[in-house]
Formats: sequence, structure tokens, C-alpha cells
Amino acid sequence: MARWSGRSSSSRSTSRRSSRTLWKWWRKNERLADAHACCRAERALRPGSNTPRILVAEDDPGIARFLELVVTRGGFAVDSATDGADALRLLSEQEYDLLLLDLTLPRVNGWEVVAALRGFKRRPAVIVITANTRYVHELDPELVTSIVRKPFDLNMLMSLVTETATAMARNRGVHVPARNHRGPDEIDVC
Repeated sequence: MARWSGRSSSSRSTSRRSSRTLWKWWRKNERLADAHACCRAERALRPGSNTPRILVAEDDPGIARFLELVVTRGGFAVDSATDGADALRLLSEQEYDLLLLDLTLPRVNGWEVVAALRGFKRRPAVIVITANTRYVHELDPELVTSIVRKPFDLNMLMSLVTETATAMARNRGVHVPARNHRGPDEIDVC
């Protein structure tokens, strides 16, 4: 069954404040994104790597880059797709442990990506990250692990990503060393 993670409407002012704080943190650390890209490429190309692989499918370039930076900082190999067709292509070419998926993607939307996963021999765990939660209860609980509502709490999302990606990597026989989640102020470049 899919887990629901999100904020109630009573915490709207808190979420706006934390979103602003998150944005300030992102702008301050944006220069590290290029350094993280080289580390990410190095990890992804390492054969037999114990690094769980994550695919971020998000059409908003700012959110996609932010998720990429944060997940890379967590020690994962990350690829990204800007639409559903690219996500399906990448999923067919490589094995991923986790898919972070926005439902409102161009060309092939997130709903169609989830439906197409039925045809994959080895499916990644799927965490849906969306602002539109109107019909998320209709998502197949066999294919969707968790649903996170935007704006999301960074620590909650990273805990969920770490737990899910590590479990999926271990299921495919990869020994993944224990990880300590680092907060936004504890970024290292590589």
C-alpha cells in the first residue's frame, strides 16, 4: 500500500516559510551543482558500484536540479528526465532502484509512466512527488511505493529516498553500506 506524506492545510504558513528557506539554501549552494555533476558521473560509470541508482523525472528544471543535487549529496547515482518519454527510455536502457516521478510531465505523463512500468521485467520503486493530489488514490499501490505532496519536507523526502533506494539495491543483491543522512548545511562536494 502506498504511504502518504504531505502537509495539512493548517501548516501552510510554515510550509511557505520552509520553502523560502529551502530556496535560499538552494541559491546559496547552486554553485556546487557542477561539482556534484562530475562526482555523479564518476559514481555512475564505476562498474559494480554499490551506489543505488535513482532516476528523477521532473519537468520543472529548477525542481529537477534541486532534487538531483540533494539526492547526489545523499550518496546516490542520479540521472534525470524532463518528460515521461525520456524517463521510459532511460528505464528501458538501465536498471534503477528508485524513480522520483512528477505526474504532470509533457509528452508521456506520470500516470502513463506508472502504467508502462507493468511491462518492465525489473521495476524500480516509485515515489510520486506532485502538487496535484486530487486523483492520487487511483494510482496502483503495487507500482507506487509512496506519494509526497509538494511542497515537501527535505528531511522527510531524503529519509524516504534513502530507505527505499537502499532496500531496492539490497533486493538485487548489492551490498550497500549504512548511510547517515546529512542535513542541508552538511554538504560535501564529492
